[in-house]
Amino acid sequence: MLKALIAFVCLLVLGTIGLVVNKEMHRAPRPVPKAVDEGEAIVTISHGETVALERHIASQGLTLVEFYADF
Repeated sequence: MLKALIAFVCLLVLGTIGLVVNKEMHRAPRPVPKAVDEGEAIVTISHGETVALERHIASQGLTLVEFYADF
């Protein structure tokens, strides 16, 4: 009986975590800025959307583009 109760509580907790994660994944995307201000040091330009990098390259100096993913 105790094992069944523990299993039920674990499933309840895992189901709640799954609902929270699923809701977070399906949120509306955040607005993406149109272009980078050359005075800014670090700017996030996408949260998974396609990006035209040529629109975000500084006219002078060096532009560093970093790609990463949360898996």
